[in-house]
Amino acid sequence: MFITSKGRRNMCFKDGSVISFDYPEDRWGNVFWGEMHHESVGVQTFEDAKNKIRCRLFFGNEGKKGLPTDYFEGVIERYDPSNPDAEGTQVFSNVEGSWVGFCDFDKVRYWDVRTCEKMGMSKPRVLLPSDSANRPDSIALARKDIPTAQAAKLELEGVQRYERKLREAVHGKNSTEH
Repeated sequence: MFITSKGRRNMCFKDGSVISFDYPEDRWGNVFWGEMHHESVGVQTFEDAKNKIRCRLFFGNEGKKGLPTDYFEGVIERYDPSNPDAEGTQVFSNVEGSWVGFCDFDKVRYWDVRTCEKMGMSKPRVLLPSDSANRPDSIALARKDIPTAQAAKLELEGVQRYERKLREAVHGKNSTEH
């Protein structure tokens, strides 16, 4: 299954600079059964139109034997913003790597996941009352108290069915106004 994102995002900096970027395609496999996997494929472009510089990254290993599917390569180049589909006019740097492992610019490693400081998970200081961590069934399940977890889950489902009936009484059965 391929998923294509539409549109662009902008990174805006204090000096007024803007870098605009799009997304490569996403390929998902075995979503419903088997071992699920996700890959980025195609092209992702980062553009600084003011300075006429862009980075084009090509994801996937189409036609390249022996490379992992998370491999990417690309260029940082000068381009003409009025004709963005044309080839760049001057290459500043070649980029290659693995989006799950490393990034090299002109064969010099600038980022490697193996040398990054590992960050631990942190729990928020304050959880909203509606946070799933506060659900009685989740708490009982974490304690491995299966009978209590099952009873709490059934009670919650009963409350949800009751609330759904109230919404349907006001908005109708197939309404999206909840």
